Amino acid sequence: MPAEIEKALEAERIPMSALVAQPHPQGGHLINLKGQYRTVTVAVTDENGQVHLIERRITPIPDVQTSLPAPSASAADNTAQ
Repeated sequence: MPAEIEKALEAERIPMSALVAQPHPQGGHLINLKGQYRTVTVAVTDENGQVHLIERRITPIPDVQTSLPAPSASAADNTAQ
């Protein structure tokens, strides 16, 4: 893959700490992935004129250990109804 495309894809990555879990009113959590965890397909032509499809996954930069908080008792009660 051309270096400028690799560089552009690398620039799409953000720190994992920027992905913040927000409590959902009906229980659980939501995370805005901000373009992370997606697959990008790039068509590249080699020296023989053959087109090759290359897939790269955009993943966040690991900068923190992440875990979701345990659901609260009230959230568990809401899902049981």
